[in-house]
Amino acid sequence: MEVGSYVGAFLVAARENGLNVDGLDVNPAVNAFVRGLGLCVHDGELLDHRRDSPVDVLAIWNTFDQLSDPRAVAFEAWRRLRPGGLLAIRVPNGAFYARAHRAATNGDGLARRMACSVMAQNNLLGFPYRWGFTVRSLQRLLSEAGFTAFRVRGDVLVPTSDEWTHVWARWEERLLKRGMAAVVRARPAWAPWLEILAKRTARAQVVRK
Repeated sequence: MEVGSYVGAFLVAARENGLNVDGLDVNPAVNAFVRGLGLCVHDGELLDHRRDSPVDVLAIWNTFDQLSDPRAVAFEAWRRLRPGGLLAIRVPNGAFYARAHRAATNGDGLARRMACSVMAQNNLLGFPYRWGFTVRSLQRLLSEAGFTAFRVRGDVLVPTSDEWTHVWARWEERLLKRGMAAVVRARPAWAPWLEILAKRTARAQVVRK
């Protein structure tokens, strides 16, 4: 199951690879579009969605940081998964944003321009998210919910320019993201985005209200 399935890109990719997956999203209009693609998607949030059988994998791409209560969702994910099930999360790197924001605010002219450009190309210029996570804070949260993180990967947003984008803008994005990808390979902590894979292990603690 994917939480925050939006227009269904991940669901389509999963289906093309022979996986049986359904989605969950709070936007009924978008969900109607996804159902038109022949995919199964449910309206609502994970905390309200009822499902009888557990799942093998629960993916939350680019959504966990926008939830009203990500801690409660982490505990609920533990409950929804089979023993040994996999939780996959992708979030902006709060540590990267803090570093880039300092450079954009207090750096010299070149540092400001570079920081703003890197944040803009990774959809972080305004940081329109409710929560900011670092590797350490996200691992701690998942551990408290009963997960063991076994892989953390730094990431850069894929290119989004197309034939309608100015040529100079396409080259700017391509060069900048290639450069960022090289930096991230050498120094993962500098990644604009984080992907974390965690296995359902210990019994989850009780969520205190």
